[in-house]
Amino acid sequence: MVNFNIFEYEQMIGDLIHDTFYVGLTRRGKIKGIRQFSEVIVRKILNIGSDTYFTLGKAKHMEQFKKLSNNRKVYLKASIEKIRPLGNDGTHTQHTEEFSDDELNQVKDGLFDLYAYLFIDYFLKYPMNLLSPAQVMGDFSLLPPIIRYKTLQYLYDNEANLQIANRYCLSIIKTYDKPTAFRWLEEERERLYQIHYPTQEEAEEYYINRGVQISSTQIKVDIQLWRYSNVYDLLKDKVIDPRTSVNESGKMYSNFEQAKKCYENNNVLTSSNIEEAKEFYNAVKYKFSNNIEKVKNFYRLNNLYFPENDERTFDEFKDFGELMEFVFMGRRQYS
Repeated sequence: MVNFNIFEYEQMIGDLIHDTFYVGLTRRGKIKGIRQFSEVIVRKILNIGSDTYFTLGKAKHMEQFKKLSNNRKVYLKASIEKIRPLGNDGTHTQHTEEFSDDELNQVKDGLFDLYAYLFIDYFLKYPMNLLSPAQVMGDFSLLPPIIRYKTLQYLYDNEANLQIANRYCLSIIKTYDKPTAFRWLEEERERLYQIHYPTQEEAEEYYINRGVQISSTQIKVDIQLWRYSNVYDLLKDKVIDPRTSVNESGKMYSNFEQAKKCYENNNVLTSSNIEEAKEFYNAVKYKFSNNIEKVKNFYRLNNLYFPENDERTFDEFKDFGELMEFVFMGRRQYS
């Protein structure tokens, strides 16, 4: 049995996305196309190569599925079941009625769930926290809001921390609106008060490792920890702040086609960039005879990102870069 190979499916992905989203198909045609594309995503999730016969209905019987943790099985099965029955009806000839917008939207929602599944898996492997690499967090923000929302909702429900709660709150604003974010904030008030708030030492580590020096006396950070003493108050100000009404690029986008322009203009986790950064890191380590403190100091003096997890940092970058490449594969760019 061979592993899933993204490049083996590149042409198919391009064809399916083109035929499903760009040629004015009927709702039946779109549902059929999403079902086929979803099979490719589930193949990636379960690492099932092209030498194995596979359909969405077979997923729960695969050995790869049985090895998943219980909550991941539940999530994946629920995502598939939003798609599979309607997808089968759209493929076969017994269902003669036209499909409704609600049915098409349900299938699309299942597709978004599968995209989110990929990023949830990533952040279960490389947990999201205050010190998560800026490169990864920046690229994650280039995804359509609904994918971020679904990913962060799962992470918040299962292992909330300040970074996850902060980004989840922002994703609610961008996916829905500020009134929805305010309602969520009040519903979660007690839980947000209980989430660990960084100590002075943890805050200083965040400023040092994630701050951007803009003058000899000023450091710019995304989260101004010193202003607050708890997560609830911090997020309340985020929701009130008029700047959170638009996304990082200064313009709202709601789908892959609008997001792709931001992705292509701002993506830093390309394979060539990662390999170049890894070679540079190894050269600096060699220069300082593997004295990590000297290496770290060199990076900071030159305003460079220091790979805190040594070689594993580049694995982290590589895995995320490949995920981003996969989800934008075959997508057109719209302004």
